[in-house]
Amino acid sequence: MTNAPVSPRVVLITGGSRGIGLACARHFAALGDHVAVTYNSSPPPSEFFAVKCDVTNNDDVDNAFKAIEEQFGPVQVLVSNAGITRDGLLLRMGEDDFASVIDANLTAAYRVCKRATQGMLRARSGRIILMSSVVALLVKRIILQVKRVSLASHVHWPANWVHVPSPSTLSHLVRSIPI
Repeated sequence: MTNAPVSPRVVLITGGSRGIGLACARHFAALGDHVAVTYNSSPPPSEFFAVKCDVTNNDDVDNAFKAIEEQFGPVQVLVSNAGITRDGLLLRMGEDDFASVIDANLTAAYRVCKRATQGMLRARSGRIILMSSVVALLVKRIILQVKRVSLASHVHWPANWVHVPSPSTLSHLVRSIPI
């Protein structure tokens, strides 16, 4: 028995030019799927249909989907993987940096899901995978740990604290999207 799909699916992986996104792209390609990846700064290997796309921009997202639909047809599997991090202390972080992390890691997932579901609903089929971070599972533990520490003492809060809200919220978003 094989895990390969019956016919090649159209798979879109946002942030698919390196790391986990690239590994996902290679996996779906090995299954025989038509794989498209989006990237913002680092182009992926030439083996994939690549579309430059800033997932924080609605027009870029719509144009990326249109290019993929013209090449392969409607997206059947979406892997929302694009994201950024801005590490730093709260007092040194600007509101623009915080907003850009939330927009790239959380709002962008909403944006690509909303666009992908157009074709999925017409086809009455589709899969959405929202990539997140293990910190989504650690939020309660981190908060409880911080609450136990007096404000007067030194709190060892991770430098990437701004990254914590988006994966946690994303894990709730994936469970509650009404399609």
